[in-house]
Amino acid sequence: MVEEKRGQGRRAAAETAFLLLLAIATFVSAQPGRRNVLDDVQIHERGNAVVVDVSFSFPIRYVKHFPIERGDEIRIELEPITVSKVDRDAIFGRESLASFAYDDRAPIERVIYEGDVEPRPFLTIEFEHAVVFRVEQGEDFRSLRIVLPGPPENAVGGSDQRG
Repeated sequence: MVEEKRGQGRRAAAETAFLLLLAIATFVSAQPGRRNVLDDVQIHERGNAVVVDVSFSFPIRYVKHFPIERGDEIRIELEPITVSKVDRDAIFGRESLASFAYDDRAPIERVIYEGDVEPRPFLTIEFEHAVVFRVEQGEDFRSLRIVLPGPPENAVGGSDQRG
């Protein structure tokens, strides 16, 4: 009889431990996970220029960038505006966005978010070669726009065509 009660007690303890682990696993999986800071990169044309729109998962403000207008890399200083609890840990991390479609109009090698630098986070865009660019705040404050101006529309082979 004593052995039977011990067996039942062990089985009840094992069942309780299993249910507790199941409850913890369910709770942990229901918690929101860390989201990515970078959402997407879209490349399109606007007039004679190629436009690269980099989207973020929360609102950001463009602060400054360098080099000013030409280089094979742009480092853009950002200021997070409003950050949810879900995104709070992500803003101090580092991530690279590699899942965008390559487009030779904007020869981007890498897009890197660096939240672990002082005084503010940086977005670094590396190109295959030096390009001329202009950086703009996105209209929705969830994106940055990098404009790669094309040649002037009236340029023909770089020479003056006046007679």
